Amino acid sequence: MAWLFVSGIRQLWRESDTGRGIRRWEAAAFAGGWLALFIALVSPVHAWGRVLFSAHMTQHEILMLVAAPLLV
Repeated sequence: MAWLFVSGIRQLWRESDTGRGIRRWEAAAFAGGWLALFIALVSPVHAWGRVLFSAHMTQHEILMLVAAPLLV
C-alpha cells in the first residue's frame, strides 16, 4: 500500500502544475503513520508485548493514537 501511495503521489506531483492534490505535509503524515506501524509491529516493542502487558498496551496506544490518525 505504501509503495502504491508513493508511486501515485509521484505521478500526481509530476503531472500537476496547479498545485492541487495531496500536499507535502499530508504525504509526510502518511509516512509517519507507516513509521508508527513499523515501531508498533516490527520493532522490539512487539517482542516485549508478548512478555510485558505494559509493552502490549503501548503497542495498542501507538496503533490507535499515533498510526491511525496519521494514516487517515
